[in-house]
Amino acid sequence: MSDSSTDNMEMKRYGHYELLDCIGRGGMGLVYRARDTRLGRIVAIKCLRAELYEPAYRERFRREAMLLAKLNHPNIVQIYDYIETDDQLALVMEYVDGQNLQVWVREHLVSLRTRLLWLSHIAAGLAIAHDAGIIHRDLKAENILLTLNEDIKISDLGIARSVDSNLTINEYVAGSYCSMSPEQAMGEELDFRSDLFSLGILAYQLLCDAHPFGKTDNKLQLMQRIISHPPIPPKQVKPDLPADVCDFLLQLLSKNVDKRPPDTRTVAVAFAAFAQAQPDTDSQSDDTELLIRPVRPSATHLAAVNTSAEQSALASRGKRVTLAASLVLLVGVFSALGFYWWPAPEPRYLAVVTPVINARDLDESHQAMVRGAVYDALRQSAVQLDGYYLIPPEQTEDIDGDYESIQRATGADELLTADVRCRQDSCTISLSRLEAGDAPAGEPSRLRVKNTRSVDVLRDQYLPMADMVQTAVGQVFAQKMVNGFEGITEEEYAVFIEVSLALRTSGASDMLLQKLDGVYNAVNRVSALRALYTQIAVDLYYESSDSSYLEKLKRLYRSNALIANDPAYLYGLFSVQIAESNFTAAAETLKRLQTQDINRIRLHELEADLSLSNNEFPKAITIYEKLLKLKISGHNYYNLSLAYWYAGDNVKAREALEKAIQLSPSFFKAHRLYGAIALNEGDAPTAIEAYASILEKKSDDISSISNIGIGHLLNGDYQQAAIRFRQAVELAPYNSTYLLNHADAESLAGRHESAIALYRQVVALAADPNNRDHLRNRVQAFAHLGQFSEAIQLLQLLQRSDPENIDTHYTSAMVYALAGDLTSAMVNVENALAKNLSKIWFRFSWFDSLCQLQHFSMLLDSDGAVSRCERLASH
Repeated sequence: MSDSSTDNMEMKRYGHYELLDCIGRGGMGLVYRARDTRLGRIVAIKCLRAELYEPAYRERFRREAMLLAKLNHPNIVQIYDYIETDDQLALVMEYVDGQNLQVWVREHLVSLRTRLLWLSHIAAGLAIAHDAGIIHRDLKAENILLTLNEDIKISDLGIARSVDSNLTINEYVAGSYCSMSPEQAMGEELDFRSDLFSLGILAYQLLCDAHPFGKTDNKLQLMQRIISHPPIPPKQVKPDLPADVCDFLLQLLSKNVDKRPPDTRTVAVAFAAFAQAQPDTDSQSDDTELLIRPVRPSATHLAAVNTSAEQSALASRGKRVTLAASLVLLVGVFSALGFYWWPAPEPRYLAVVTPVINARDLDESHQAMVRGAVYDALRQSAVQLDGYYLIPPEQTEDIDGDYESIQRATGADELLTADVRCRQDSCTISLSRLEAGDAPAGEPSRLRVKNTRSVDVLRDQYLPMADMVQTAVGQVFAQKMVNGFEGITEEEYAVFIEVSLALRTSGASDMLLQKLDGVYNAVNRVSALRALYTQIAVDLYYESSDSSYLEKLKRLYRSNALIANDPAYLYGLFSVQIAESNFTAAAETLKRLQTQDINRIRLHELEADLSLSNNEFPKAITIYEKLLKLKISGHNYYNLSLAYWYAGDNVKAREALEKAIQLSPSFFKAHRLYGAIALNEGDAPTAIEAYASILEKKSDDISSISNIGIGHLLNGDYQQAAIRFRQAVELAPYNSTYLLNHADAESLAGRHESAIALYRQVVALAADPNNRDHLRNRVQAFAHLGQFSEAIQLLQLLQRSDPENIDTHYTSAMVYALAGDLTSAMVNVENALAKNLSKIWFRFSWFDSLCQLQHFSMLLDSDGAVSRCERLASH
């Protein structure tokens, strides 16, 4: 322990926390680096000084714990525990291994783009605090931590308070004089806008390397300038700083709180947009470098092409429908988890079923870890089996029902199951290898037991448990298993299991990526962890359009370039290239995989993924039909349905989807696609019902939230639509599609000032001309802002890059209608209708100018309903 920790030298432990060394000292106590002996992780413990154990300070310390407990965001230091006894008072928090922002910037060269991204992340974390009614009151560079992976963490909420709190501990003005707002310096009542001023000071210092109010050595003089003097113009200090950034800094530093930005999320979006506009000067040339761009897959026929975690959203047309539809895009990476695939002329399809556990004396979290360790070991083993094709886990996990239901839905030849029974300190794991037997025509196959094996394991040691399960699987199939976790620690493996579990149950999150960052060396060494890291980062990128996730992957894959011919490396590289729409590079990676000893079914799936993502729909359809000839399964029918839908053939899409649901009635993604097709056909009530049922199981499913908003738009309920879109924006603030949907709802509801502000944010965010979805969103935003020259110029680029997409036709019709080019608008209306787009999509006010054309009015009248054109004519 450090010599500086004299206050607590006699204290070696706080409960089950072992104190290691003192890492900080403040006015109220000491901060230690400590080890949680139960979970085996490093934490930070903030201990109240012994001489301050009086009621007022205890209450303040307890209040800090309660405030922190409300906040859960990757850019805020997390609280884990609160200890209070007669002689101990401490906060147990996330340990951040890194430096504060002030020190980091002083010691490193940092690009403008990176600094702007940091400010965006600080604002995003601060927005969470503000949403919880918490004001930081001491926001400054010293209280912003930067991890070794360059992730931002807001710390030191010790003087933060709730806006509705009446608790007063001291009468002095809290906060640091260099960073406080005018109202804070004068002791006035504060709201979240005080933090925005402090953020303005921090941003000014970070971008201009100076304080906005001059020298800081005289406290009283500086506070007086903050209260009554204007800030020094940023251009005067930093002439090359972009003008829009300078203007935004001055808005944050306004003395009038009403002239500061209206909310903190707007600040986060603005800084992200400024960052996107800057060149990525941090990138270095490398033979294996990924071409990182803030883009998503572009198979966008009213849909979002997604990863297996079903989390992302992709731009679509005028009202962008988002479908989290699995393309089995990352299946090779995430079911193989880093192991090789061996080919076979006719592989047997093997489904690994989630283990059943019976352990009444274990709490739910402990049961989940045991189940997760066993399940992972089964899949790690199955992927090594010679002559077998492992059915990707999402195909089995999406199925509710017994083993026979799973077999019918997946078309599996065999199932591998595990029954886990725990008692006291050990568990007995019983493995069964089930084989589908022959059955009369029209009747389901019956499963029979082909082999079994049992093994006893200690229930608290997950790595040895996994090793013993793998050995047992090898015995069941009479094949030798290889341990893919050589050199990994028990703690690192526990993180892998914990994150894998959370991903399957709740989807990707920043917190999961953060946990893997905590074992980054293992992520670099072990292909299974690297694959898991890739899946989470790609899912988060699809969901948020935040390119920082792809930047993380760029660093990861550059550091692993020496294993560039490893199939596991190539699977991950392929998935990232698809995510960034770098289809040429993805095709080259696929060719490299074809030279490896890879299962031909997996190669067909990857080829189909690439074709579908690149809008080569007929080719994708051909491949999926070929896969169905090899094996009939609900998942293969689902993918075929998706390809037909993207191609604009709703009839065949529905036929394939009905077969998928018949084989697997509880197939989650099939029902989601059903809702998307209903929206495409203008059946809003059916679509809303379908997506609402999804939200009952997963309340934060962003694409379902947005799609319900689309349904409300089609029904003309713009208020409800705006509420849904606002929810989607809050969950993914950097996603220009959700912002555009929100802007459209505000416009249709008559809230034009709000709509204009949102359209401008879309223009700033959707800045990549090589991304079809960014193009689509930016084109429409420009058109709604009346900037038709810019809109049509970008539209021509979109039409050249994606000419046959129904979304391109719809976008073109909208832009030309708003611009008054009725002939061009009508051509695109007819093109969209020819691809089975419902006429209901043209009832919005954007197309009112077309009512001058008799042909358009007749089109809208032909469905028997009173059309918008008729209503306009009657007025």
